[in-house]
Amino acid sequence: MAFDWSSLVELASVLQQQASSAANPEAYLRSAVGRAYFGAFGHANNYAVQFLNYQSRLTVLATFGIGAITPITLILSLGRMY
Repeated sequence: MAFDWSSLVELASVLQQQASSAANPEAYLRSAVGRAYFGAFGHANNYAVQFLNYQSRLTVLATFGIGAITPITLILSLGRMY
């Protein structure tokens, strides 16, 4: 089952809204930015692979050893690539 990267962007929006009433709004906003970034990155990567014939490093990693691309495997694989 493919991960829906837009759900991370939706969660970022919720976190942003909750930040104003939180005891530590900076933590909510930092978390929102991170989730929005990875949601946009994952969606853009999937789009490029599917419609632009892009050979993503993530696709190669999924094919040769790390399994399905999820937010956790994305973060872990990015650390291995650079």
